[in-house]
Amino acid sequence: MPAGARGKRLTIGLAATQGGSLTRTTLVGAVAASRAQAMVSVADCYLAAGQREPASLLYAAVGAQFPKTAAGQNATYEAGRLALDLGRPKQARRAFEDYLARYPHGVLAGEALFRLCSLAVDAGRFDDAIRCARRYRREQPHGERTLDTYFIEATALREGPAD
Repeated sequence: MPAGARGKRLTIGLAATQGGSLTRTTLVGAVAASRAQAMVSVADCYLAAGQREPASLLYAAVGAQFPKTAAGQNATYEAGRLALDLGRPKQARRAFEDYLARYPHGVLAGEALFRLCSLAVDAGRFDDAIRCARRYRREQPHGERTLDTYFIEATALREGPAD
């Protein structure tokens, strides 16, 4: 493409949208969302091929580089889920905590919180597990994992140190 052609096409595109009211920020946001989705598609292919390590790295990169996109939101959660599959609980915990910090009302917030509760029990952090289970029930009263949080709390109470 000739040097000035891209700029002319961009200008024409801007002028064609509501009298040129499309802002550069919106355009950059659309490009970021497209790039994030393309990277997630590649990660999905790696995952489908059984290559979890490169998929995990790509999901984590998308979550870090494109946090304001839907693909970045889902990738943050997937990075945590894959970290669990790969036996990396600390990495999973960070990803789920990041997800909840960035997207407290996200589609996967309940599942991310539940996984944090499970990780707390697995790590022997029983007080954290109890607080987490109660938080889940408070924030997700009709969540799919509500019943499971009672089992987490019971396990933490049974396994934890007696006060």
